Amino acid sequence: LKARRPICDAWECAHDRPYFAASMHRAAPDVVWRAAVCSEIVTEERTHSAAVLWDAAAFFQSLRHKLIIERAADTGFPISFVRLLCKLYSLPRRVSYLGRVAPPVAPNRGVAAGCSMATTVVKIYCVLPFDQLVLRHPRVQFDAYIDDLQVAAQRTENEVTKNVLS
Repeated sequence: LKARRPICDAWECAHDRPYFAASMHRAAPDVVWRAAVCSEIVTEERTHSAAVLWDAAAFFQSLRHKLIIERAADTGFPISFVRLLCKLYSLPRRVSYLGRVAPPVAPNRGVAAGCSMATTVVKIYCVLPFDQLVLRHPRVQFDAYIDDLQVAAQRTENEVTKNVLS
């Protein structure tokens, strides 16, 4: 699969979005610094700022394979490659603890978080719904770092409340 990393890189480059904080030349600290600068600006302007941050619990395990394949088709990612990945993610797994091994479990959803393709699969899964979110809420700043998400807004108290909570 390592030889297929360029396929993922090409797709990510073609589908780069400002809200993907885990992308080339962007990282989690960029989100933190941008939020800090926005807070300083609203303090100076005597307006308001709010942000909602959340960590999507069990995110990698929640991705449904059928949706991964559908969204790959919708975004131009090679279907044969994503089907192979989903087959690999569906292979039986065993949990071991203190020398004891549990019976195998065959997952029907989820992405192996340590897989070198996992970040790309997450982006395939999320890009279309996130695009819709950004279009519906143009006054809200949206950032996604894999399974850590943030929405933020600055303006009057009423606008901030409306934009962040809607």
